[in-house]
Amino acid sequence: MQMPRANVYDLRTLQSPPDFKYFLDTNVLKFIFARTSVHEQSYQTEYYPAFFKELLKRENIIRFTFTQNILELFSVLDAIEKELKSLPTIKDYRSDDLEQYLDSRRNIFEEIGSSLQVFPIKITPDDVTSYLNIDFSIDVKDYIYYRHANDTGTAFVTDDLEFIYIEGITVFTANDKAIQAAKRFGKLRS
Repeated sequence: MQMPRANVYDLRTLQSPPDFKYFLDTNVLKFIFARTSVHEQSYQTEYYPAFFKELLKRENIIRFTFTQNILELFSVLDAIEKELKSLPTIKDYRSDDLEQYLDSRRNIFEEIGSSLQVFPIKITPDDVTSYLNIDFSIDVKDYIYYRHANDTGTAFVTDDLEFIYIEGITVFTANDKAIQAAKRFGKLRS
């Protein structure tokens, strides 16, 4: 079992978000901007939107995501909607009603853009080399987000357990497994 190395906050119990720059991961974008009720648990659609509303109240707090997170969100939604419609391929779903499909993605993109700063990532060979030399378990997309968002004062809002294993970062989560692991190893903050 890996030991949590991040400082972890239970966003379910926070009264007011502390001063950080907040990076919102793809899964959190889904819970806030594209709730589908598929593959979601009730805590995800309750606590992440509530935490985001608190972030919006604080005008001095920077909230951001990457263009790649938005594209990843669109891919996740494509797969869910393909499954809901029992279609053989995602392309079948998109071509079913292309205008409706594009309108829904435009609406999500506009809503995200109106409440978050959206930055591009230029992925380089150095990013790949760095990923191949890490000492913790994380998928490649999340590693790239971590690598490009991890400057001083950035906190990661995510439901992904794997972020808690990254040394020296701050994670805000409602994921009970992450919270309990952080508590066991003295990494839970309040």
